[in-house]
Amino acid sequence: MQIVGFPGANLGRIRREIRRLVTWRSHSIVVLQIGSNDLCNSARTPELVGDDIVSLATSLVCDCGIDTIVVLCVKSHTDGVKATCPA
Repeated sequence: MQIVGFPGANLGRIRREIRRLVTWRSHSIVVLQIGSNDLCNSARTPELVGDDIVSLATSLVCDCGIDTIVVLCVKSHTDGVKATCPA
């Protein structure tokens, strides 16, 4: 098991960093708790953030050979922004 965190990071940074982290060791499951910082940006809608999360998960499966991706429910920590978990 490997636990890695990027406090305050957005999806762009996570996308850049996670490829480096998952390639050095064989992982079959990756758990992502991501998206809430992106939702604090008023230019990022929940739909755009959800699309980016799906894109990242797809990349991890197709490009990095991860078997299973678990995305924890994404919830904004800013009042007035309603977020939903991507399907």
